[in-house]
Amino acid sequence: MWFAEEPAYYNQNFNGKGWSIIFCKGKESSGGTYLNGQFLGNKEITICARHWNTAQQASNLIYASLILERGDTMNGNISTQPVVYSEQEDMPYKMPQRIFDHIKNNSLITPSLSTACLIAVKASKSKQVCYAISKYKLSCEIYSPATIDLDPFHSENMRLSPFIEDHVLFSTSITLSYSAIEDLKLNLKASPQNPSKLSNGEWNPIVRNDLEQRLIKAGIDINEPLLWSVRGTPRKIDKLRPPIAVSKPYKSSKTVRDVEVRLIDALNDARWLRSKVATHGSTHLTPSLSPYDVANVQHLTRRLILESLGYWKYMYKKNKKHSN
Repeated sequence: MWFAEEPAYYNQNFNGKGWSIIFCKGKESSGGTYLNGQFLGNKEITICARHWNTAQQASNLIYASLILERGDTMNGNISTQPVVYSEQEDMPYKMPQRIFDHIKNNSLITPSLSTACLIAVKASKSKQVCYAISKYKLSCEIYSPATIDLDPFHSENMRLSPFIEDHVLFSTSITLSYSAIEDLKLNLKASPQNPSKLSNGEWNPIVRNDLEQRLIKAGIDINEPLLWSVRGTPRKIDKLRPPIAVSKPYKSSKTVRDVEVRLIDALNDARWLRSKVATHGSTHLTPSLSPYDVANVQHLTRRLILESLGYWKYMYKKNKKHSN
């Protein structure tokens, strides 16, 4: 794997659980690779592990963390997930020589790979976080709206689909993404006997306090609102369960009605989408699912994973800097 950035941690070891990575920078004369015509030199990421399985698991986690860092799969334009090659240890399964040669010569080159590596190193210390990142990755691979399509000026690009296959894609993506939240133990715990909301529409203080305490313990800022995208003509879902807005963002129109919601309300709405629309048998609400429902739940999941790892504020500052 090759990195394009100029990180301050050249030739340093970063230790994951059972493996480590080194960011190596060599001389231009010693070979290297190119990105968009620019010579990168030997800006290589080396995975160090005792066995192939461990190194491959590290590579898988780095790749999943790259999708987590970026927020989508770029419509599949991120290079194919790399397979680790070792001259000291045989591959664990037989494969045709042409495929083996392709793997041996394949490489992953993309911006932000250094950050993804550091996220993977920290995530590797917790198996539950690793599962959460893997589920988020698979959710995005099943369906992931391109970031440009979420821009208000492109809001008409993603309308309701008339196709059942798309409804299944949306449902499965939402289910997997919410399951990642459950792996983090940051889902709200309610039941018919102990509902999230009381008969007057107010939060059940027992459920709310339990959820907020777990969020705070995980390092989540419960006072920072979350953007919830609401686009197009109001649907059955919008009329049945409109988001509880705390403020409106800068841009709003008849077709773009995005709002900011409290984090606990976002978790409650994501749980409702999962339980009442996406996961169990199809209902009259299933055709009302849109790409924005998927994007909302994935955005919530991404924030919770990154913030629990201490990277959400860092990502926000970096993105804000790039947009100025």
